[in-house]
Formats: sequence, structure tokens, C-alpha cells
Amino acid sequence: MFDYILEMYFVKVPFFYRLLLRKALFKLPKDVPTLYLTFDDGPNDELTIWLTNFLIKHNIEATFFCTGNSILNNLSSFNTLINPLFSIGNHTFTHKNGWDTKTSDYLLDITKCQDILENYAQKYFSRPLFRPPFGKLTLSQYYKLIPHYDIILWHVLSGDFDNNSDIEKCWKNITSNIKNGSIIVLHDQNHIKEKVKTILIRIIETYQRDYIFRKLNY
Repeated sequence: MFDYILEMYFVKVPFFYRLLLRKALFKLPKDVPTLYLTFDDGPNDELTIWLTNFLIKHNIEATFFCTGNSILNNLSSFNTLINPLFSIGNHTFTHKNGWDTKTSDYLLDITKCQDILENYAQKYFSRPLFRPPFGKLTLSQYYKLIPHYDIILWHVLSGDFDNNSDIEKCWKNITSNIKNGSIIVLHDQNHIKEKVKTILIRIIETYQRDYIFRKLNY
């Protein structure tokens, strides 16, 4: 049973988890209808380039949560994220699962990624963004991080990474849960690039008329 809980994921973060991590951001209330697109796990050598070109073409703001290891392996792709339309967040150096990692090791991995972000983005991060991989963070890790980072979870997880979820299932996850202020998660992973492209195009075509797309600001 416990293994099942570790492997499962929630399209919307459960209330009890939001209560425990009460200073983390799941949704941002706005007077003007606003959505927040976020992309996890990049950059990479294919999909990242397509995403940034598409978003720039349509003047859409977004936030990319990058792993340090992926940045070092794809510096040219990372450079496309350094654009006024985008903000960049920390997703650990090696995509660590907080529930399986000692707090000291987890914090070191985050710091390593943050050093890379600040070095290559050449920007001072006065209040950095952090999203825990898999959304899994212990209370010890949370209390250590919250004074220094805006911890970003989500309001709508598309499920695009799930091999058992086709495009229509992912689209239903989004349309059934999206609201003003929703933080939406897609994944910047080459092996699901066609799925992600289709979903993103649908999001823009469906919601751009009624919503503003904003990046998360540090």
C-alpha cells in the first residue's frame, strides 16, 4: 500500500498537503483572469527550443523549473530561457525525491542547482523559486527552504509524464480543474514532446482569449 502511495500522483494537490505546506504556492488569486504555465525537468536539446520559440511567437509568459544537471548538459537550450517572457526556477541538481533523501543531501543538491542558475543566468535571485521533483518534500526540508525560496507546487498537474495517460486524458485533467490563478504543470522532456506540444497548443487556443498568461516572478 505504501509503495502505491509513493508512485501515485495527484492532478490537484490534496488539502492535507496544502495545509502542511501552507506557505508554498499552489494557486495565485488574481483580479484579472490569469494562468501560470510551468515546465519541469528541462532544459533539453529539442523540446526546450520548440517551447521557447512557440511561447515567444505567441507572446506567452511561462516559468521553467530546471535541473542543474540538465542545464550543464544543454547550455545552448538553457540560454533560450533567458528572456523577459520567462522566469527560471530550481528543480534540484539531480531531480531528487525529497521523501527518499536525507535533508542535508537534499539541501546540498538544491544549492548546487541554484549556484548554476545564478552563474549561467547572470542574474541575482533575491527570492529564488523552487519546485520539489515529484512534489515530494518532507517537513524538515520545507522548514529549511521556506525562509530562502518561494516553494511552488501546482493547482493542475496535466499528467503528461504518465505513459498511461494519453493526450485526451491529460486534456481532461486540465479542463476539469483549471481556474483563475491556476499554476499548471507540463514537462519539458523529449520523450513526450509530441504530447506536450499538442497540449500546449490546445491550452493557448482555448484560454488565451479569456486569460492572461504570466510567469512566476522571483
